[in-house]
Amino acid sequence: MNIHREGNIYKVESASKKGRFYTVDVAQRTCDCPAFRFRYQKRGLLCKHLEAAIDYDEEFGHERYQKVIDLVRKEGPINTVTILEMFDEDTVNELIQKGELIEERGKLRILD
Repeated sequence: MNIHREGNIYKVESASKKGRFYTVDVAQRTCDCPAFRFRYQKRGLLCKHLEAAIDYDEEFGHERYQKVIDLVRKEGPINTVTILEMFDEDTVNELIQKGELIEERGKLRILD
């Protein structure tokens, strides 16, 4: 299954219709595929596209977070712009929101 991350939204390719992508929001637990809208949503179940995006997010999200944290730990306080040039803004913002990083005077550091 082809998966592309666009910020907090994922585009997940249909297994039966190659080239057809569905929009999945992992945070809101929604998918715009017909199965989710007409079958799963009413029962509170997840469609295969949403399950795939959640799995992808868990696997690669942790990897992205760890790379940022490792770099900041290695370099010490590092210029925020430098990190944003290397990693996406959503990943950095999520780490700040989770309390893993703190930004002060334009520099990121590990929260002690």
